[in-house]
Amino acid sequence: MIKFILVFSLIIFCTTFAAATPMLEQEQTCPANATFNVVTWSCLCKPGYGAENGDCVKIKAPENAHLSLYGSSWACNKGFVKEGDSCVAVKLPKNADFIVGGQWECNTGYIRVDMSCKEMTRPQLVDELKSTHELLMFSLLTSRRNCASTVERCEDECDKRFNYTDERKCLEICEVLEDECK
Repeated sequence: MIKFILVFSLIIFCTTFAAATPMLEQEQTCPANATFNVVTWSCLCKPGYGAENGDCVKIKAPENAHLSLYGSSWACNKGFVKEGDSCVAVKLPKNADFIVGGQWECNTGYIRVDMSCKEMTRPQLVDELKSTHELLMFSLLTSRRNCASTVERCEDECDKRFNYTDERKCLEICEVLEDECK
């Protein structure tokens, strides 16, 4: 019985290897600056190169751009947006900061009105402070009962109530709560 299993295993191995040999030869046909991917059985361009007409050509990022995360394309730097094959500067309004690419948000104490940032009125600031205070008090009062759901709710409230910069500040409070729960 053991001889049968060994012979059977050898036959399966040889058959598999023989069937895979043409695919392994494919590795040698990859274009320059590509590697063979055994999972997909295809050639993939190396980071910094992109597929073009069956070849892998070097990606040329324009001025004010960088290679994307996987290196197969490019993206504009913060403060710039893609226009054709280049990156052009975005005009940043007074009292604003860029977050990602050409996206911007108003600084704390200012609200977005069309393409500018206007100073918040006293009632708007008071409302914002009340919301923050309510969020903190709710989180502090419930933090000992069910930490996981409290931290999750704290993060949800931050996401709903604040812009990107202020949300990050709010999330720092949620992280403090999470640390206290441990």
